[in-house]
Formats: sequence, structure tokens, C-alpha cells
Amino acid sequence: MSLEHIAPRAGERTVQMFFKGTRKRAWTVVALMRLQGMTVEEIAQDHGVSPEAVREAIEWCDANRELIEREERETARLASA
Repeated sequence: MSLEHIAPRAGERTVQMFFKGTRKRAWTVVALMRLQGMTVEEIAQDHGVSPEAVREAIEWCDANRELIEREERETARLASA
């Protein structure tokens, strides 16, 4: 998978991807889109990224769902400790 619109952020302790030039996690935007039943175009416009970037994020998130879920569980566990 070639990534043009999302990348890891330097200095972050996460394996998750961010939209380039923003502080927005790909997973956060994709999850919000799905929860709110938004289209790719609607979420792209709301978050100031291109529809192509959102499609790339969806593809990456779907391919790495287990990794994302594991990291989210670990973050929640550490926050509650």
C-alpha cells in the first residue's frame, strides 16, 4: 500500500497514522465518519483534507484494525491505572 496522504508523526508514541500536515489521526476521522454515517466527501470537507486522503485512511485503518484496537485498549488501560 502506497501512502501519500497519511504518515506516522515524529515524536508520537503511537503506531497509528496521521493526515499529513495535521494533528488528526486517521483512525479518529474514519471512526467519526462511520459513527455519524457521513460520506467520504462530507468528512473530508469537515476536516480539511482531500477525499483521496480519507479513502487512503480508510484503507489503512481497515488493513490495520487489530493493531489500532490493541493500541486503543492499551491506551485506555494506562489511562485508568
